[in-house]
Amino acid sequence: GPGTRIGAMVGNHRVYLTMPLPEIGPVPVVVDGEVVVQESPRGVAARTVRQVPKRYFQAETSEWAVTVGTGSPNDFEFEIRK
Repeated sequence: GPGTRIGAMVGNHRVYLTMPLPEIGPVPVVVDGEVVVQESPRGVAARTVRQVPKRYFQAETSEWAVTVGTGSPNDFEFEIRK
């Protein structure tokens, strides 16, 4: 409803990947600020997922963790290691 905020609650969070949502149509793929191709999210995700170690798809095995604070922005980068 009005005033609803989207995002993580303040505190500590384990971060892991989930499979993409159902097909939503072509999306721009941006490399160095330029749109290089438009492709379905499912096509991009299927190729990408094959390269990502399985541990990143479960909260119990992903080594990613963040602490969300009250200040903004809360921007985080996550490294995928083989």
